[in-house]
Amino acid sequence: MRRFLCLVFVQFGAERGNYSIDDIASALWIRWAISAPSYDVEHWKGEVSAMIELGSRYRNIDEHLGFGASFVLGTSLSETIWTKILPKSGKRFDRVMEHLRQVGIPQIAMQMRPTFERVMEFEMIRLKTFVAHHALHIGSELVVGVEDFWSYPLDASLAESDINAPVF
Repeated sequence: MRRFLCLVFVQFGAERGNYSIDDIASALWIRWAISAPSYDVEHWKGEVSAMIELGSRYRNIDEHLGFGASFVLGTSLSETIWTKILPKSGKRFDRVMEHLRQVGIPQIAMQMRPTFERVMEFEMIRLKTFVAHHALHIGSELVVGVEDFWSYPLDASLAESDINAPVF
């Protein structure tokens, strides 16, 4: 799930023209202030900044292997392989991308793409909702209600349920 959120933060920033770290962090702080009171807004800013950096690395992998490739890499290797050790470009990066092509990562990603797109779309809606409510100075009770209302089943099947999520 963390990989999804990292990419959601990057996508959110791309759509808004900036990463809106303050907006995201403030909205998350309001959402989680009751259950995680020891974390302040500065903590969330650090988390969001780190996740944007990770998301840019995942996005780089997706750009070379196809959308969703970063999700099908598995978890048997340490996450730091993809987020710190693997360079963003160069010969070593190219060799790793070629190896992943040879083992079929792009084909698996292509099969899973519709699911990834639905989950990403849903998470974008949730983030936009949190940030919009924060920007409108709506109380945390309503944000909690939105979270509960827009929770989703494991298959993220909004489309099958004919639920149209709000667009901000």
